[in-house]
Amino acid sequence: MKILIAEDDDVSRMLLRGFLQAPPENHAVIEATTGNEAWSAINAHDDIDVCIFDVMMPDMSGLDLLTRLRQTPSRAHLPVVLCTALNDRVTVARAVSLKVTQYLVKPFSRAKVLDRIQKALQQPGGEQTMQPIAAVCARLQITPEVYRTLFDSINKSTTAWLTESRKLDRWSAVSSLGIRANALKGAALNLGLSALAALFAHAEALCVDQFALAETARATQLPVSEGVVGDITALVEKIENERVRVKGLVEKREVEPPAQ
Repeated sequence: MKILIAEDDDVSRMLLRGFLQAPPENHAVIEATTGNEAWSAINAHDDIDVCIFDVMMPDMSGLDLLTRLRQTPSRAHLPVVLCTALNDRVTVARAVSLKVTQYLVKPFSRAKVLDRIQKALQQPGGEQTMQPIAAVCARLQITPEVYRTLFDSINKSTTAWLTESRKLDRWSAVSSLGIRANALKGAALNLGLSALAALFAHAEALCVDQFALAETARATQLPVSEGVVGDITALVEKIENERVRVKGLVEKREVEPPAQ
């Protein structure tokens, strides 16, 4: 597998390269120290599988690079792991709107880096946000009625998750939200709800990383920081909008006459 690392910090770049090239992964690595170098590498290599973008880079930020990538049809499908610093306040909502695939929060570990790369590869790509219901039913060998029952369960669980996330006041709740986001991501993937699954993947990564940082700082007995609440709130609105959108599509397709 070939991975592009766009990171201006020499130490971080060396660590990432070492993690990815070491056995048993043995990934091929392309390195860039600026956004422009990364963009040139993307255009020069058609076989890149995953990109890792640091947020803050000379001449073009990671978010600006991601914007350019998503606006280029031949490259828009590439999975991107956005690497952010501990005190980085990049707006999660903007990253989600640009279809960032995964987040990697510094300080990182080898296990976390490899986990994010694997999850980025597993997440759905491209522009499809919802697999046709008929295709899902054929894949799962279920009837449309069973599909609707399963979707209603996801919709109910998502609504409950959203309710809990809007009254976030304890770090234990952050951990619980991350665990439940993982389960909802899997359920959404099973029903072909790609965009909803991607949003829950972001929520899972955010909650897990922030809880781990709070544990490291021995701050889990303190109130949840405003920055974390703000980041989760931004995602909550995205998930709610997608839930409503998908629910409307499911209801619309139920009443549409079958194709002749």
